[in-house]
Order: sequence, then structure tokens, then C-alpha cells
Amino acid sequence: MCGIAGAAHRHSRIDKNHLQLMQVSLTHRGPDDCGIHVDAEHNIGFVHTRLSILDLSHAGHQPMFSPDGSLCLVYNGEIYNYKQVRAELQSRGHRFTSNTDTEVILAAYREWQVQCLDRFIGMFAVALWDRNRRCLLLARDRVGVKPLYYYWDGATLLFGSELKALVANPAFSRKISQPAVAEYLRWGYVPAPLSIFENTYKVKPGHYLILNDSFQISDHEYWAIEARGDRFPSHIEERSLEEVRDLMASAFSYRMVSDVPVGLFLSGGIDSSLVAAVLRKEANYPLTTFTLAFKEPAYDESSWARRVASVLGTDHHELICTPADVRPVIDQLPRMFDEPFADSSSIPTYLIAKYAREFVKVALSADGGDELFGGYRHYKRILSLARYKRALPAGLISEIINALMRFSRVNRWVSVVAPKFGIAAVCDRTRKLSAMLHADGVSSMHLASLSYWQPQEIEELTNVRLNGSLGFDVSPTDELSGMLYTDFIRGLPDDMLTKMDRACMAVGLENREPLLDHRLVEAAFSFPAEYKLRLGSGKYVLRMLLRKYLPAEFIDRRKQGFILPLHEWFRADLAEFYKEYLSHDMLKKAGLVEARPVIEAVDSYLRFGNVYSHKLWSLLMLQMWWAEWVAS
Repeated sequence: MCGIAGAAHRHSRIDKNHLQLMQVSLTHRGPDDCGIHVDAEHNIGFVHTRLSILDLSHAGHQPMFSPDGSLCLVYNGEIYNYKQVRAELQSRGHRFTSNTDTEVILAAYREWQVQCLDRFIGMFAVALWDRNRRCLLLARDRVGVKPLYYYWDGATLLFGSELKALVANPAFSRKISQPAVAEYLRWGYVPAPLSIFENTYKVKPGHYLILNDSFQISDHEYWAIEARGDRFPSHIEERSLEEVRDLMASAFSYRMVSDVPVGLFLSGGIDSSLVAAVLRKEANYPLTTFTLAFKEPAYDESSWARRVASVLGTDHHELICTPADVRPVIDQLPRMFDEPFADSSSIPTYLIAKYAREFVKVALSADGGDELFGGYRHYKRILSLARYKRALPAGLISEIINALMRFSRVNRWVSVVAPKFGIAAVCDRTRKLSAMLHADGVSSMHLASLSYWQPQEIEELTNVRLNGSLGFDVSPTDELSGMLYTDFIRGLPDDMLTKMDRACMAVGLENREPLLDHRLVEAAFSFPAEYKLRLGSGKYVLRMLLRKYLPAEFIDRRKQGFILPLHEWFRADLAEFYKEYLSHDMLKKAGLVEARPVIEAVDSYLRFGNVYSHKLWSLLMLQMWWAEWVAS
């Protein structure tokens, strides 16, 4: 795991000092080694910082060159099947001097050019300069586990693992994209290919870019999934379960390939418990597991994780999270993520990653299970709401929507009465339900449910009108598959995987995602809906598999999620953050959003708890980002 960056100029010369600034900004991603290469003749420069995982010797130093010197590579990630690819290349006459997957990428490109990407099982961001063809390749893994940003103005190309590497180069222009601000307020992250800055983008998962000798960029897709369900029978068979289990055993074992210790984040939920169970029972790997605990019972799953670890025989470690632990992390978030990022679970993720780094250098997590196998509770709620909506006359639906909107405007009465019944943010809940009922079809209903701020609210905040929904070109066999597809290609890489990458790399910990092996992803999207949502519960096929390893009490309990008690903490221990960054003066200075609706929302939240805490959290993260990257 590493940090990569670089620059290419059409007219001006590469300044090595600028590359060094980019390198320093990424030291946290690779504290073990670093390197810079400049091709002065072609105005190309590469930067690398290394976290040594495979072949810890200097033979793994990057930038790395092909034997004839015509290829130069910097690379972030892991090619898990590199030994198999290397064996095939050796049979074709290639010779190797190290035990690194980096050298395998170079040889694979020499043999198959860009088609080599199809042969890799892994997570990666690749930058490869082909001197003979005079082209630069920038490639990102299929699912988007590893990040890759680039800045392009027609004369300058900058790229890097994180935005901070681009910003460190004086050639970068820090002009904020207002459409990106509006999209951020809707989703809680800036969706790819956008970034918070103009002329700056994310390479999309499963894509590669080519900068040719005419200094033109082209974008190519080399992998995509389809939302279909035709590979497996519509009822669970033992043969089908065995096929899935064997595929998981292969995918999970690949993620254990390392020359340093490997651990596992264990929540006690279905996904991480299954990863631990398959690795322990099928492959007999020794495991060190890590869990974060909360003192608030409603948010704490540590007892379940502890019990799973006991049953499976792992070396288990537990860290308790308190408001005192959270405060210093909040201050770090704007620099950790470089863009406004509103997923508050980044805080516990960072804390458990920092704790795990004291014991291991690589940690597995179980992200992707919800998106692949229908684990989120909102899937069931949306499908139920859609059925009710179809059963009712259109006129009655309109009356319900109007009644909900009238109710949401009775703010003062609701704010006083609702908390007495333990109901928080009732007005926001009402507005979101109204938006979902007003939506045309399950896909639009799903997008409305995912939104932090609704389009009308965003227009009031930013004066930017959002152009429709995210709109994906997909014809799923069922409504559930359509929702899973949306979450997989958008929320997973731009939210969940971004969170894991930045939180772990901030402490020099490599994170691996065993459920996101592309072979398992392709299989999951071939499952019928009955394999996912069944008998009122998601992840049906995963539950069936887990029954082979754990008692039913571990499997049939309600999903909890990895979240902070934000609502409680930010109305008490941490309220000063809102008072400082969402003050009238600070809002006016930043000029990113209108001050009046924000002040009203903060007042309603702090006095009555009548606004979703994550909506204000998104504004807080936006303002703190501005203070870190623009005002300073």
C-alpha cells in the first residue's frame, strides 16, 4: 500500500521541487520508503511513497522500471494473484529480480499492454509511463477500493492518491466547484467523477485514462457489472451455497497474502463474522481481531464481537470510544479527507484503525456486504412503501403528501411535543417521507431516501438547481437489484471505500476488502433477489452460510450498523463545533451556503433536536473543510 502522484506538462518543464512537495503530502500513506523520477525530455514526473507489505527489501523500491528502461511505474495497492500471473509470464520468457507484484505489473503490461488489467485480482491505482509509445496510463481497480485523482486544464496534468498531493503542486488551481458543493450536500460526499475543485476529477472505478503524445486525454471502461439475476437457481441449494463458499474462501485467502501480520475488523455483524469464520474454519488462518466499543448501549455491538471471537478462537482486542476520544479526531477530518465528507462513521473507523496499527500493518474489513447482498434496512422499507403507494389511488397519495408537508411546517409545536415521546427530527422525517412518496418509481424513491438535504433545500442553501437524479443506465431484473446497483457504483466507492482508505492510510495501515473480490461481486449480481432479501431480512445467502459456523443467535439478531451517537454528543459535549463553524460570521466568510437557513436549522437542532444530526454534520464538515483548505 502506498501513495502515488505525478505531473505532466505540455509546454513547461517539470520542477522536481514541486514533485517533492507532492511526495511530502503523501508520506502518511508510505512511511517506509519514497522515490521520485523525472523524464525531462518528455516533461513527465513520478512520485511514490511506500508502505512495505510484499518483499520488504529495496527490490520493491518505486518508481520501478522495466529492464530496458522504457516503462516507468508507480503503483498503490495489491495484486493478490501476482504469483499466478508471474508464473504465466515466466512461461512466456519474462525474468524477475524481486518478489513484488509491482514488477509483475510491468511485465504484464509489456506482454499484454492495457489488457493486463483484466488479469489482475486486486485493488490498485496505477500510473505507468510508456516512453516508446509516449503515453501515460492512469488506471483504477474495478470496484474503486484505491483512489486516484487528477487535475487537467489542457496544458497540465497532475495526479495523485489524494487531493492534497495535487494541491501541494503550485500548478494546481484551487477554485471551488459550486455544482460539487450542491452534490455534496445531497449525498454527503462529492460523487465521482467530480471533485470539490474545478478541473479536478476522480478516475472512475473500472476505468483507465490515456494521455497520448498529442497531450489529449481519453477515458476507457475496462470492467462493469450488470444488475441481473440469472446465474443461480431461484431457490437455495446446497450446491449453490458450496459454490459461493468456495469462491469466498478463495477471495478471502488471497487477502491474507502478506509478508507482515494481518488483522481483521470484527463488528459481530453478519459480514465480518463470516469473513472471520471462513478464514478460521476453511483455511485455518490465525486471526487477530479488533472491535470498537461504545458506552451507549444503543450503539454498542462489542459484546457480540467478543462472543464471535471466542467461538472462532481469535486473538481479540477491544477499544472503548468516548466523546473525549472523538474531539481531536474531528479536527483532523478536513485534512484527512481533503474534500468535504459527511460520513461520521469515519471517526470510529479512524480510531479502530489507529488502535489496530499498534498490532498489525494490514487489516481486513467487510465492506460491500450490504451493497452486494441487500443488507441495508432501507431496501425493505422502500419496497414496502412502493407497494403501498401502488395500492392507493393517486388522488389519495397527493392528499397524504400535502398533509405531510403541512405537518412539517408546524415546526414550533412539533419541536416541543415530539421529543417528549422520544421522536427526534420529526419534521425532517416527514419531509423525507413526502419526497419519497412524491418520487416516480423505486429508483427515485431510493435516491430521495439517500439524500442528506432534499433538492429544494439545497437550492435554498446554494442557489444551485440540481439537474435531476443520478440516473444510471441499468435495466435490472428486479427493483432490489436496481437499488443495490446504485449503491454499489456510487455510495460504496465514493463513501464507504473512501472512508476506509483515508482513515487507515492516515495511520499507515493497509486495508483490504475480501467481500469485494470482483469474482464475488459478479456472482452476487447474478443472484436472484431471493438470495438477498427474504423472510423480512437481508443477506439471506450470507446468513445461510454463516449457520455452518455460528449458532443462530449470532445470525438472526437485528442489524445495528457502525455509527456514532452523534445526536446525543453534539447537543451536549460537542455542541461548540456547531456554534463556531456554523456561526453567522463564519458562514458569511466562506460564502458556500446561505447563512439564514443554516442558523435556523442549528437553533432548532440544539434547542429541540428537530433536525437530522447528519444534515448539520454535512454543513459542519463543509465549513471545516473550507477553513482548512481555502481560508488558511
